[in-house]
Amino acid sequence: MKIIQTLICILLAGLCLKTTAYIPTTEMILSRLDRNQGTKNYKISQNILFLDRSRLDDTFQLKETWWKYANRVYLQVRSTEHPQLKLNFIYKKFYKTWMSGKAKKSKKQNYIESYFFRKNMRPAWLNSIEKVKLGRALGMVNYVFRKKEQAVWIEQDNFVVRKIAMGNTAVLTAENYQIYTGGLLFPKKRTYKSPEIEVTMEVTHLEAIKKQWNHSLKSNKWEVSHGDIEMIKHFYQNIR
Repeated sequence: MKIIQTLICILLAGLCLKTTAYIPTTEMILSRLDRNQGTKNYKISQNILFLDRSRLDDTFQLKETWWKYANRVYLQVRSTEHPQLKLNFIYKKFYKTWMSGKAKKSKKQNYIESYFFRKNMRPAWLNSIEKVKLGRALGMVNYVFRKKEQAVWIEQDNFVVRKIAMGNTAVLTAENYQIYTGGLLFPKKRTYKSPEIEVTMEVTHLEAIKKQWNHSLKSNKWEVSHGDIEMIKHFYQNIR
């Protein structure tokens, strides 16, 4: 009996060592992630549903349109219920820019979307990781990049982002990836959860576009009579 137990332990140890030995370099993992970003320009339409977790029956819906180019990304946010709400953002390199009144504001931050952009807009901390580990997320094996309270799970088989930890309490998950023209792999559904809110992002339409448009920034308008507008404002300026 002891001999059998010893053999099982040796076998398991060997399997663990074999698995560890096959973890590729961070450069290789991130280069495969880049290859899944697509070779075209894209227009993406999404439905956004906010849920205030302190009031479970309180929701707020928005519609987003993204124009995803090789060197920048433009976001337009609108509301059918509140047509006076108009938001516009431009993401370029590691910065997000918007207009507040007549003043232009920019922030350098690890936003949700930056993890789904190409190399020139991806959070710089990912490139500083020397070793990754294996971990599970959404029932799949992933390569885990971790630095302090930040972590990203990249699926082992398809090299797509499955989970992001943003701080100690906020988590984003990405599911139901689809492949689009030009080799773009993009999730149909993403969910952001924090102690305060839950935000669901669902793709309604995604298409490749031939032309790169010049999008001008207009002043963001937040005039909405809704109790959670400050929370929504914080989400778009600091998280999204």
